[in-house]
Order: sequence, then C-alpha cells, then structure tokens
Amino acid sequence: MERATPCIQDSGQFIGLFRLYNAETLPHHEPVLNEPTHNPPQPIGLQAKLTDQSSPADCPFRPYLNESSMLLGDWYWNQSSHSKSSFKSSFKKLLSIIGDATFRPEDIRNTNWLAVDRELGNLGTMDVEEWLNEDTGWEHTTISISVPFSQCSLHPGLMHYSLSHFYHRSLMSIIREKVLDPTHHRVYGELFTSLAFLEVHRKLQESPAEPECDLPRRITALMFWSDATQLTSFGNAKLWPVYMYLGNISKHERCQPSSHLCAHAAYLQTLPDDFKDFALEHSGSKLPGDTFFMHCHRELFHAQWQELLDNDFVQAYEHGMLLTCHDRI
Repeated sequence: MERATPCIQDSGQFIGLFRLYNAETLPHHEPVLNEPTHNPPQPIGLQAKLTDQSSPADCPFRPYLNESSMLLGDWYWNQSSHSKSSFKSSFKKLLSIIGDATFRPEDIRNTNWLAVDRELGNLGTMDVEEWLNEDTGWEHTTISISVPFSQCSLHPGLMHYSLSHFYHRSLMSIIREKVLDPTHHRVYGELFTSLAFLEVHRKLQESPAEPECDLPRRITALMFWSDATQLTSFGNAKLWPVYMYLGNISKHERCQPSSHLCAHAAYLQTLPDDFKDFALEHSGSKLPGDTFFMHCHRELFHAQWQELLDNDFVQAYEHGMLLTCHDRI
C-alpha cells in the first residue's frame, strides 16, 4: 500500500490567503519581500475548496454523467467523420480520448446514450419553471415601454408595448453571493506556486531516488530573458545578452535591481557581414536566397544554446546536483 503524501496548511494571512505544503511540518522560511533567499518552501498551492457536485442537476457535464462520457459524446457529435480525408484525424482524436490517463472505461460502460441524446435535444426547449429554479435566483418579469405615435397615425399618442421574456437576477443577490461566498479560490502569484512547477515537484518526489541517496530533492526553476540591444544612437554596435533568474526566489525580490539577483548567462552572436562572402565563395556567383540565411541564423542560435546546455548541465538536469544551502540542508 502506498503511503499518503503528508499535507499541512499554514495559519493563513489577514486577507484570507493560506498555503498547503507537502510536508509534515511547516517550512522555517518563506520567500517573501525583505527576507533572505535561502531555501524557498515547496507549497502545493493556494487551494480552492470546491463545492460537491454529486447530484445530476449540478453535474458540470450535464446531460452526461461524467467527463469520460462527455468527451466521447463530444467526439461522436462534433469530431467523428466517415470521409476518407478526415477519418485519420478523427480516429487519432478518438485514440487520444480513450488513451488518456484520466479516461475511465467504467464511467461509460452503463451510459444510457439514447437518454443522453434525448436530453441533449430537449435542452433548447427546457421548461421555464426548471430554468427559473428558486435556487438559481432568476426572475421572470414583463417589461413595458411607451411608444409615441404622431398625430397622423391611426392611433396617435403613447401606446404601451409589453415584452414578457425578460429574465434577470437581482444585482444585490449577486453581490451578496460573491462577497459572502465561502469558497476559496486559487491565487496565482509566484512561479513556485504555479501548477506547472507543483506538478514537476510532485513528479520529482514520486520518482525513484538516485542510488544510495536519501537527501531532500528540490526543483531549481530557471527563468531566461533575452533581447538584442542597440548600444549607440549611431552605428551598428549592439549586444544580445541572455539573463537568468531563479524562479524559486520571490518576484518581489527579483524585481529589485539592488537585490542583484539577475545573472548574465551569455551574449549571443548573429551572423557577421563577412558570412555573405563565405556563402558566395561556396555557392558560386550568386548569393543563396532568404531561406538559406534564415536557416543559418537558426542554426547559429541553436548552436549557441547547445553550448550553454553542456554536458554538466544535462547531467544535473537528469540526475541532480548536490548542494549544501545556507540552512545547512
């Protein structure tokens, strides 16, 4: 039996934010403004307490009972095809649905497809009473307007016209619902609390450890910036720097130049003017076209990145690197 991953919640902040951590105890450090950036914690995110939607009426996949049957039904009605030109793409889409890890065959085994199709056909003619369910807060009101007709008209003066299909909700009820809603919503603010980072962190913790290694394992997030810069108002002097930040450090600290958290990683080169002489020498009396030079620019760009992503980096990327941080861990 697999051991459940421990989870702990902090006490939260005065504005109602809290974090959940994959740990048995709270971390001793939080990477926020004006604190040293030693070893950022690994929160599993600011979570949202989702309301239970177990009843069919509240099912988000209605009229389907679950996501698997909804995806299959969507493929049948909108993406399936029997023409030779699009059959392969349609079949590949079907394979991607049933081959996905989240697809559950047991969810569709007893699906009453005829009943689902019948309800799909009736969605546009749903009874007003069902649409105006008291729990939804919708109201049905008749609206009247005054229509002026001139003295030359058959019936001059103001005539009242009524429209009986105005559906609306009370604005005050919406305000109360949103302000008093106890549901917690996920807050996005740092790279190390993003879904992508948390997913990679989870996979790392669940992956087999290196032989004879029981040390804590953490993700180091690399953030790169690059933009060619003209150095002078006149002439062609320019640089193409590559900057690197660590995403494990709070954005509030990264944005302060005085923190000196930005590192210069490289200065990229472009093809020099004499490259045209090289190309002309090997091509003959006529220079190759734009496609040739675009290819060479791309090759030079990739070659420089290949030098940056050297064997030491690839080794660390695949197997990690051993570091003792400021907290002696």
